[in-house]
Order: sequence, then C-alpha cells, then structure tokens
Amino acid sequence: MTSRAAAVCLALSALLSPGLAGYQDDVASRGQPEGPLAVAEVLTAPAIDPQGIVFSVALRNDADVDVRVSDVVAVPDDGVTVEVLGASTCRNGCAGALPWAEAEPMMERSVEYSDAFRVPPASDVLAGRADAVKVVLHVSASDTAGVRRLDTECLFVRELRVRFSEDGEPVAVRNDHAAFVDSLDRPDSGMPDAQSKCPISDWTG
Repeated sequence: MTSRAAAVCLALSALLSPGLAGYQDDVASRGQPEGPLAVAEVLTAPAIDPQGIVFSVALRNDADVDVRVSDVVAVPDDGVTVEVLGASTCRNGCAGALPWAEAEPMMERSVEYSDAFRVPPASDVLAGRADAVKVVLHVSASDTAGVRRLDTECLFVRELRVRFSEDGEPVAVRNDHAAFVDSLDRPDSGMPDAQSKCPISDWTG
C-alpha cells in the first residue's frame, strides 16, 4: 500500500458487555433496532482511482456468543456508490484501503464470505482464539458531480446496517468513533500543501 493510498484508521479497544441476551432485553425495553455489533475502526483514503477505493471495515461483537450476519447494507451520502463485496478475516490478504485497480485482483482470494458470515465475540478475538471479521466495501463517486465535490469535501459512507436473518429488519451497527464509517478524501490528500477535507480533528471518536 502506498503512503498516499494508506488509510487513516482510528481503532479503539473493545468494550466487553454481558452478552447477546442482555442486548436483546435492552433493545426490547427501548423499542429501538440495535444489536451487539459495532464498528471497530473508521477509515479514510484519497480518491486516487476513478473506479473507487476498497475499504475493509472491522466489526466488533460485544456479545459473548458468535453473531450470524445474513446481510450488510451500507448507507452513503448522495453522490456515493457502495458495493458490499462480502466479509473477510484477512487470512488470505486484505485491502485495508486500496485503489480498486490494486484491490480488484485480490478480491477472489481475500473475500471469504460473499453471503452470510459469523462475527466472533471481541473477547475471543482479543485472546487470539478467533480472527476479527471485516466487511469489504467498494466505494466510489457516483458521477462527475461527485468527483467534482472531492475538490472541496469528503464523500462519506455514514453507516452500516446488518440483518441477523434473511427476513429480519436491518439493524444499525454502532459507531463510537465518528459520524461516518469510511470516506473518500480529495485525490491529492497527503501531498505537500494539500490539506485533508476529512481530518482526524473533526472526528467525534
């Protein structure tokens, strides 16, 4: 990964909690669609490839049992196109934040789950008993207007939502770090005298 294409990543230590049953009871009491999964990091990269950037976003499971995910839905800003390519443990390589031209050749071997997958408890990941699971997203500007916007602003994927069953309602994945999951920055971000339009100082995490 080149320095210009490298992602800026904010990853906080996992916060463990009582388990899936506790989450379900809490959700039922508030009547809000939430679950045990959280975004473990936020990513941003310069949009140096007109075909977009591939991001691998780690999920954190705060329950004490595996959580099965049947589907992932990304919620981008207007002018942003997102394709959910699948999920990966990165055992066979991982596009943390790579231009599509570099990432595309590795997708077949690195994306292990194109449909449903399981996210192990954060406690197992921290103890080395299981691998973290990352959702792999192909993010690009939708049109020429979106590309022009990159001169003055970032293009954001704001949220991930998951289904725990094929006919279930999408549930928001918590994000304690920022108001976005990943973003496309101006193409020259990181070069001398080219200030990022989505700097770390603006993040809420």
